[in-house]
Amino acid sequence: MASAFGGEIDYAMLQKLSGSESGTREERRYSPGPCLETIKGTVSGHPDDAQFSTSHAERQNLTMRMHMRRFYNFAKIHNTLP
Repeated sequence: MASAFGGEIDYAMLQKLSGSESGTREERRYSPGPCLETIKGTVSGHPDDAQFSTSHAERQNLTMRMHMRRFYNFAKIHNTLP
């Protein structure tokens, strides 16, 4: 990354470690276990520790999933009779 940006950006990583899942099978299927620990680490630059968050990345992932789903439904060939 230093070769691309020359060390001019602040970049950090936040890892969330989740625990064992509890509850019924349906509850475990759709929700992760509780967050037990977070590990913060600086990759380059001098990022502000108070600004570490996964919210922006998770929102982008959701947006991409929704757009891809809509595109798939648009492009899908349906098996209907005339």
